[in-house]
Formats: sequence, C-alpha cells, structure tokens
Amino acid sequence: MSANRNEIDPRAAGAAIALFVAVALVLGFVFWVATLIGASFTSVLETFGWWIGFGVVAGGVAYFVRCRYWSIGFAYACCAWPSAWGVLDSIAAGGHEGEGGPIDFSQYSTSMINSGWVKWGVLAILVVALVVAFYRERDD
Repeated sequence: MSANRNEIDPRAAGAAIALFVAVALVLGFVFWVATLIGASFTSVLETFGWWIGFGVVAGGVAYFVRCRYWSIGFAYACCAWPSAWGVLDSIAAGGHEGEGGPIDFSQYSTSMINSGWVKWGVLAILVVALVVAFYRERDD
C-alpha cells in the first residue's frame, strides 16, 4: 500500500475516461440526428432520454415475461411515440425550441408534420396494432 493517499486508482480513471467517451459519443450522435432531421438538439435529446427509459422498462418486462414480444414492442411504441411530439414541433418550427414552454406557432407556417392528424393518427394506429398483437398472442 502506498503512503500517498492522494493517488488515483488507475481502474477508476479508466472507467471515468470510458464513461466520458461514451457520453460524448451519445451526445454527438444526438447532435447528428438533430441536424439531420432539422430539429432542435434539446428536443431530440429529451426524446432520446425518454426512449431509453421506456426501452429499459420494456426490456425488463420482456425479460421477465418471456413471451408476448409483439405486445411489448407495440406497448413500447405507444409510450414512446408521444415523447417524439416535441421533435415534430421543433421540425415544424424550423429547428427552434420553445423557451420555457411550448413553441408559439403564430410566427411559423402550419405544417403537416406537427398536426394532430399525424400525432394522434399514428398513436391510434399503434394502439390498434397493440390490441391486435395482444389478441393474437393471448392464446400462446
């Protein structure tokens, strides 16, 4: 054992560097996606966080249930889709983000990308797919 207690454990330093690189890669990927689709970085980052959180829950359910994978997948999609609505709003607003609240669309032209038809229509399709998947897998 060393007499100097201020030494940094090389394993901890390596883990810190690996964590830093992983976070930088994820943020770089999110920035690339935001630039690619024309949305704000914060809306894409928030959506990515929600999708990861829902994915962890869905993965845990799939691990313990070990069946009904289609139902779990569509339930994940039903939960994850509304979290992407902020990205759709940001794309429709030309990549801008609302400051402390929703985007004021009075200064932007209306767009199909953030309309209720797209948001609620896709959600309705996902819910119908979830119901169909649940009934098809119920006899397994």
